[in-house]
Amino acid sequence: MRPYLHKSFFQSRSLAYVRRYEDSEEMIVGFRDGTARRYPCVALSDYQSVARSRAPGSVLRGWLRDRKARGLPPGEELSTRQVLALVGDAGSTSGTRQAADGSAVAAASV
Repeated sequence: MRPYLHKSFFQSRSLAYVRRYEDSEEMIVGFRDGTARRYPCVALSDYQSVARSRAPGSVLRGWLRDRKARGLPPGEELSTRQVLALVGDAGSTSGTRQAADGSAVAAASV
C-alpha cells in the first residue's frame, strides 16, 4: 500500500501523524501518547484541507470532537505492531524522522 496523503503534526500537543492509503477507506491517526487509532476516512476534500491547513492538528482535533459529539465510535485502537505495519516502514529508515517523543514518524509528503 502506497501512502496517498500524509501529514505530520509536530506542533500539536496531542496528535503525531495521520496517514491514508490510496486503496483504503481508512486513515490512521497517531497520538503523542504513543497510541494510534484507525478511522473511516473523512471525505477527500476534508482530508486535503486538513493536510494543507496551517494548523492541521486543530482541524483534525475538531473532526475527532465532532465524531464524538455525534456518538460515532472512537475508532479502533491499534497495537504498536499494527502501527508499525501500517504506518512505519519497519525495514527502512528512509523517509522517516524522529518525533518529539523519540518515535520514528514517516516524513510528511503532501
